[in-house]
Amino acid sequence: RDDKAEREEQLRRRFEHQLRPLTASNSGSAGSGKSHIELPKTLNPYERAIAHEVAKTLGLKHESRGEGSDRRLVVWRDGEIPPETPSREQRPSAQAAVERKDEEETVMDAFERRAKTLMSSLGPGKAAEWKNPTEEEIAVLQRLASDLQLQIVQEESGKKRRFQVQAPGEAETSKVEAEKVKDTAAKPAASAASAAASSMLAGLHAERLQRQQAQAAERTKELQKAQNEIKQAKKAAKKEKAKAPTADDDDLDALLMEFSTQERTCNFAGCKEKINTLMDAISKCRYCNSRFCLKHAQAEVHGCGEQAHRAEQKKWKETQTAATSRGSGLVNKSAGKDGRGALVNKLQEKVKEQEAGRTAKKKDKK
Repeated sequence: RDDKAEREEQLRRRFEHQLRPLTASNSGSAGSGKSHIELPKTLNPYERAIAHEVAKTLGLKHESRGEGSDRRLVVWRDGEIPPETPSREQRPSAQAAVERKDEEETVMDAFERRAKTLMSSLGPGKAAEWKNPTEEEIAVLQRLASDLQLQIVQEESGKKRRFQVQAPGEAETSKVEAEKVKDTAAKPAASAASAAASSMLAGLHAERLQRQQAQAAERTKELQKAQNEIKQAKKAAKKEKAKAPTADDDDLDALLMEFSTQERTCNFAGCKEKINTLMDAISKCRYCNSRFCLKHAQAEVHGCGEQAHRAEQKKWKETQTAATSRGSGLVNKSAGKDGRGALVNKLQEKVKEQEAGRTAKKKDKK
């Protein structure tokens, strides 16, 4: 690859050096003094193609003349009369014109034309191979193989790289054709199914929008209803507050009672616990008639401990008095030893009478 590119670059520099004098403004500036240059007939088609490219790059007119071994390239300035216009007898034949057209092609154009011809002629299962192609040639081969639906196989690398293009076998060809026919037949059905699916989706979307609108309207009504209820509750609370009797500011107990009635909170100083769900038997103190939370409901906690202590002492004394009085059913400890002995004898007699009664009942049964 490097040798080929280097050789092409050398040819370009050589032809540019030969044709550069024709680009001067007047003919006298040319080294040969001629208005045109005729390259030698010894050039092969590849060299002539490169010379055509160089002349085109320099803005010069160029034409290949002659046939066979006499074929040569003539280059002249743009705007001047072409030298040696051939007569009717000297005009090349149709085949020669095709050959001249081929020679005027660039190197890559000629390579692409030959590769396309070779790929088009491949039969089923056949392959064509190129050894050590350049990157530009590989790009051309890949494009042609993709257009002709051929398989590409690249083997090895470096200077031993080989590039193969294979034609599919008969079975694969028939399979590809069958898939094409199947795809062609499936397109109308797919389009119809797609249209039906689109219409169905549109209907579902419309139904969803209607449901969303109905739900939004229902939520709006519920919100308005809740707001109206809140307003009515606030008005009722204001009316009750206005009707409630106000206590004298000097009477601290009455003020605390009014506050606890309105707020339903614990009467212990600093406590804000709600007690509206507690029963009076639990929260109401029987000594001060105030309501407290579970933490402060005990009399000793909220300040009624002395009253509770006096009440318990009074209760205990009443219990002791009832124990020492007659008819209470309790043993009178002040009766002495004689009194207690009489009671024991009486109890034993009663037990004996009950045992005798049970014995008599057993004999009667026998």
